[in-house]
Amino acid sequence: MSAQSRPEDRELLRQMVRSLRRNAELPVVFAGMGNSNQVVITEGVGLLTDSLRGLTVHSGEGLGGLSLRDRRPAAVTDYASAKIITDSYRSEVNVEELGSVMAIPVVVSDQVRMVLYGAYRRTGAIGDRVRNTGLQIARQTADELRIRDEVDRRLAMAEAAHVPIIGEGVSSADREKLREIHADLRSIAASTEDSDLKARLMSASQGLAGISGLDAPREDLPRLTARELDVLAHVALGCTNAETGVRLGLSGETVKAYLRNAATKLGTSGRHATVSRARTLGLLP
Repeated sequence: MSAQSRPEDRELLRQMVRSLRRNAELPVVFAGMGNSNQVVITEGVGLLTDSLRGLTVHSGEGLGGLSLRDRRPAAVTDYASAKIITDSYRSEVNVEELGSVMAIPVVVSDQVRMVLYGAYRRTGAIGDRVRNTGLQIARQTADELRIRDEVDRRLAMAEAAHVPIIGEGVSSADREKLREIHADLRSIAASTEDSDLKARLMSASQGLAGISGLDAPREDLPRLTARELDVLAHVALGCTNAETGVRLGLSGETVKAYLRNAATKLGTSGRHATVSRARTLGLLP
């Protein structure tokens, strides 16, 4: 089984910075990646110097450290004189001539993975529109990281099942586990708009499908669409049309239509016969 490697999380960091700068029209935006103990600032736009690039922000220190420690947004109207934060990074911030600053943590499973900063070179409160825009961007990034983590977890489960060479025997317990993973990967692929992540998920699901022996050469296999395979993968787990629809964001009638199309292409009648034929051809594990 082969799958594309996980996209670089640092690119998400860059996307956050660009999105906040564009959508909130902030003059200065920067961000760091790490864990709940510390983050390293690597990305930024609108910076005058390199004083903040490569800076390690520790939990509890400075504004970002306050956000890290409490796992919630924090802001100051004047960084130079703010009493709620330590003096740890005042010199670096002063070089950038920053006044009002906000820091928003990106939290996944109660752990901080990134911190997003927005700032003005003036003092004063940061408005609700800017703050809410930052919160929305941070939540979207957290959702994407959560999906990537789940993909990694599912792929690790598949590897742990010791998938054999195509055509070799697989225990019924391992086969059932792989079918569940296969269906879950296709569900995640259907829910993400990240083209790189979708390609990785589809590659992984195709690798899992390859545990079955083939009755026909690859070029002779019926051409099922991605959605038809998505539906069959969940029906193969015993999901009803309604349950399949919920998992894939489809109506029950749409699920039925995909099942009919798949059955026509496979020359079968009935959901169970269709699933069985798809497995025999190696389209499903």
